[in-house]
Amino acid sequence: MSFLSSLFGRKKTKDTIHNEKRLEPRQPFEINTDLLDSSGKRWSCKIVDMSERGLGISTPALLLRGSYLSIIKPYILVEVLWSKDNRAGLRLLKK
Repeated sequence: MSFLSSLFGRKKTKDTIHNEKRLEPRQPFEINTDLLDSSGKRWSCKIVDMSERGLGISTPALLLRGSYLSIIKPYILVEVLWSKDNRAGLRLLKK
């Protein structure tokens, strides 16, 4: 069982394409949580989708590609892969 499946459960979903790039299906989600940026500032965010390789979030925070964040609940460490228009794609680093 993968890390995300153990956190959120497993459901079959259809694959969706975003910017003509998709490695695997994403499961839509709506979880409100907080994140901490590298300066220690706390921001609200919503996890909007997930896959085995990462998370998609919506947040008012200005996120820079390559920066590292901590998501509070569930506690996970992530790296920002892309960020545009209050949306970001995150890669999981560790639980």
